[in-house]
Amino acid sequence: MTKKTYSPKEVCKTANISARQLGYWKLIGIIQPVQELHGSRVFYRYTERDLELLKAVQKLTEQGYLVSKAADKIKTALARGEEISAQTLLHLVNMQTTAYPVPSQDAAKGMEAFQKRVEEELIRSRRFNYPVSCLAIRVEVSPSDNEEAVRRVIEKAEKSFGAFKRAYDMITPVGRQEFLWLLCQTTEDGARFVARRVPEMFPEGEWDAGPMRCSVHIHVGAGTIDPSKDDGGELVSRARAALAAGISGEKDGD
Repeated sequence: MTKKTYSPKEVCKTANISARQLGYWKLIGIIQPVQELHGSRVFYRYTERDLELLKAVQKLTEQGYLVSKAADKIKTALARGEEISAQTLLHLVNMQTTAYPVPSQDAAKGMEAFQKRVEEELIRSRRFNYPVSCLAIRVEVSPSDNEEAVRRVIEKAEKSFGAFKRAYDMITPVGRQEFLWLLCQTTEDGARFVARRVPEMFPEGEWDAGPMRCSVHIHVGAGTIDPSKDDGGELVSRARAALAAGISGEKDGD
């Protein structure tokens, strides 16, 4: 009995992914569809296993993981001769994300969009051999218990940062008071230069937030990768690690 296969359209609908996502995941080797030649045209067909893997990878991205991280896990396991299923993939990748919980649906969408943009940039950076950098920015608002005041300040901050963003970069809110800034074609020194300027883009001090005034303090961490050597998942991790180290250093110095 012939096993059922799926067209790209059927896969996208069933796995709840876009055609662009499917193309990227095929390009970086997560799935390897069968090619069927009909006349001069080539059609791709996907197996049930491909479909289940895509569903698992989609779940991982929702949990805050880059697609490339899942791809590396799959390739490593296959090289050891292991059979990979959706369930084993979820176990291969550590699902603990409590260090940086996503507090809202909007923030989750922001992280997902940022991850996809990083994947796009990695493909180009590997082709043209240039580094990629990221800033993790925390805008601390005090008092922080007034949600409306915090929201107003964060909106002002995002607008201020956006005025300095290059057309091909990306700034995304990924938490209640946190932003990620993708710096394309940017070296480690370049990222540090931009990081030093962030407090000038949105000055620390007192800001009006509707009927009240809030105190604002900015923390920034920078991370850089060489896509020919490093996994894309390291980019955000390095920026956030630098951010955490900076915050910890300030507290130790108090």
